[in-house]
Amino acid sequence: MVDIAEIIESAEEIAPGVIADRRYLHQHPELGFQEENTARFVAERLRTFNLDAVQTGVARTGVVGILHGGKGPGRCVLLRADMDALPITELNDVPYKSENVGSMHACGHDAHTAMLLGAARVLAERRGEFAGTVKFVFQPSEEANGGGAQPMIAAGVLENPHVDAAFGIHVGSNVQAGQVAVRPGAVNASADSAQVTIRGLGGHAARPQLAIDPIVVGAHCIVALQTLVSREVDPFSPAVITVGTLHAGTVSNVIPEEATFKATIRTTDEPTRQLLAERIPAVCRGVAATFRATAEVEYTFGYPPLVNNDAMAALVREVALEVVGAERVIEAAPGMGPRTCRTSSTPRRARSIGWACGTRRWGSPTATITRASTSTRTPSRPASRCTRRSPCASCATEWRVLGWGRWGEIPHRPNQAYIEKRR
Repeated sequence: MVDIAEIIESAEEIAPGVIADRRYLHQHPELGFQEENTARFVAERLRTFNLDAVQTGVARTGVVGILHGGKGPGRCVLLRADMDALPITELNDVPYKSENVGSMHACGHDAHTAMLLGAARVLAERRGEFAGTVKFVFQPSEEANGGGAQPMIAAGVLENPHVDAAFGIHVGSNVQAGQVAVRPGAVNASADSAQVTIRGLGGHAARPQLAIDPIVVGAHCIVALQTLVSREVDPFSPAVITVGTLHAGTVSNVIPEEATFKATIRTTDEPTRQLLAERIPAVCRGVAATFRATAEVEYTFGYPPLVNNDAMAALVREVALEVVGAERVIEAAPGMGPRTCRTSSTPRRARSIGWACGTRRWGSPTATITRASTSTRTPSRPASRCTRRSPCASCATEWRVLGWGRWGEIPHRPNQAYIEKRR
């Protein structure tokens, strides 16, 4: 039986190394399928833990570490982290600011990767205490359709040995630091897209009767699509259709022949997803025909909804209660943003769960880890040695969970994020 207290102690011991790894990764972000240095860094770290196997080049830039327990064969658990950054220029002024202009770890994948490396180290040191196999999966290109989990599944990451359960974690700026958020059932929406091209008849803006205006047709299509959510989708099944781009014409006095708009479609269940996939093209073509135009719809399925396995969600909650206490385990709020780890549970129905850990400072509405410099509050006086086990309103000290559940103090400093600072 694994002793949770010993695991917590081990996590605390290696916390400085995890922090250092996270900051290195933050300083050297790489976009999807370009994670060459990141993959090399991860693989080198895993090899120092003496795992049974370290596989590189999985789905181009993915990395997989395999650890067999010392008590013989058993079930196989997959732990997953994403590695890619976003195409954002970092403006923060911190020592570990991104050195790759135009790329930034703004979604916490640097933290996810460092956390999973820490988990691999702790478990490798205790391989004699459990049976079965743990797969540490470092996934590339989570931020783009066509990347992420699906190519890794195609590369066989769920087999040899077959994965019985998959776990993923995401830091969250909507959760207080030190909290764990978990939820059974639907947690994140699917992310599909539609590109609609309206073709009409060009002409002079002063003689619209001789033309077929694709801009007007496109506007009617966009309005009509919103009625799908309000009038055709079950009110108890969340759905979003958002048109994010609309392009047509070059000058104000000419009616163009063509207009194009793109939409993202978010749903949390498969029947609603299929309904909108059928109705969106039908509505656009029908509206276009009403105005004597045509509509060409290119519909693309992205990643499906993330639906947590009930039993695995209960297991995460049970362990979290023991690690951080009941007051710090909350139910995660569902969101319409996608998570690509969902695809890893599709083949052969491997049980999966994704949950969140908080990054938001106490009393702050903003994140402190995914965006490294966000706090703008000014302390009332210099940080002092405070002994309170809660956010302190009378001094500049903030309390955070260090490692796995141990309390420690962090001096508040404006415009600079300190993930931990030990006494």
